[in-house]
Amino acid sequence: MGAQRNVLPSPRAPKRNEPTGDEQDKLWERYFPFVPLELDPHPGEVEILHEAFVAFCAECLTIKHPLRGRMPFTLRDAQSEVVKDWLQHRRSVALKARQIGFSTLAAAFTLWLTFGWGDRHVVLLSKGGREAAKLLQKIKYAYAGMPLWIRLSARHGKVR
Repeated sequence: MGAQRNVLPSPRAPKRNEPTGDEQDKLWERYFPFVPLELDPHPGEVEILHEAFVAFCAECLTIKHPLRGRMPFTLRDAQSEVVKDWLQHRRSVALKARQIGFSTLAAAFTLWLTFGWGDRHVVLLSKGGREAAKLLQKIKYAYAGMPLWIRLSARHGKVR
């Protein structure tokens, strides 16, 4: 029998156009600004957080479109307004139509909150088991499509 040796995986070379070092730090600050998420935020803070979330969605998240497959998550105006409400108010209730991307928005907001602010606890409720499984699948799909450097940064404690 030959001696066993521990083989460590070779470090992954960055993909083309993948940020490194200082660029990652600047992007992290862009997506997760050092603004506390408080109960009564200042309007200027809400705007900073809103811009950060919109950039995070457009540049880091992908969604599954039924016809086009994986595509960047660009917020519609109504979704953008909902995010502003979520940032301004701790609790909110929404009367909405079906198939407008609300659960996709909730999945994206959940990822953004938990990656940027480690002290956040998120509870997602759904009317049934099937709907809950679909919502969790959206979160997993978005996570899998996120840039590796963000996933690794969060794993290594780079959260607020």
